[in-house]
Amino acid sequence: MPSADKNQSEVVALAQKFQDKGFAGKVGVVVVDLGEPETPPYYRLDPTRFPDVPAMAAQVKRLTGGATLMPNIKPSSVSSADCPACGTGHATDGDNGKPDGMFDASIQACRECLWSKRVKPFLYDRGVTGFWLDDDEGSDFHLTPPRPHGPSCPPG
Repeated sequence: MPSADKNQSEVVALAQKFQDKGFAGKVGVVVVDLGEPETPPYYRLDPTRFPDVPAMAAQVKRLTGGATLMPNIKPSSVSSADCPACGTGHATDGDNGKPDGMFDASIQACRECLWSKRVKPFLYDRGVTGFWLDDDEGSDFHLTPPRPHGPSCPPG
């Protein structure tokens, strides 16, 4: 979990340092950790630490010569209350006291829900256009039953 002192002014100060040191135009992204993914609200920057995401995104872009903010989003978490097509996953309570859902990219309705109800309104529409899919290695993500994701590779 990121320390509580990491906030909007520090992100802007980092972008200013890049400009001051002559790195403008050479920085593509500035990563911002969203924090603990098991705690709603998902896919949002903490408003107490990042009170004006659109202004921060614009400042970072201007100071760095084009870099985008890139939060680490956890694709395994989505609210079942908002996205029933994703099903239930984690046992912990999620949004509105409902169990968390497991994001399943093989289900089109789940992909559309995640985009329209999470990523687009809380990040993309606020100027965040880069995304780091954190925890995508699948350690806690198990589909039941498994869905094929492409042709099988021959053994060996």
